[in-house]
Amino acid sequence: MLRLVWRALFIAMALVFVASAVVVLLLVTALWALQYLWGHLSGRPVSPMRTYSAGASWSEMMRQADRFAPKPRRAGSAEPEAAADVTDVEVKKISPP
Repeated sequence: MLRLVWRALFIAMALVFVASAVVVLLLVTALWALQYLWGHLSGRPVSPMRTYSAGASWSEMMRQADRFAPKPRRAGSAEPEAAADVTDVEVKKISPP
């Protein structure tokens, strides 16, 4: 009797898993169909998935990094006042206790 209960429980769990997989598949198909329909209505080219280009991402990152590069100083410009407040630090040796 207990084997029958376990078998019915596992079959029910498998049916729930398959049903949820079918629902996910239907949702993805519906989203793709909606994208296809919107592409035709708006006149844009239709592609089922977004593409990723590592080279384009690298170029974009390098282009963004150029904005934050330090600007070259002119030869006659004075240092900022904050640089005058900086003092050197002496290295201390740490001795074991």
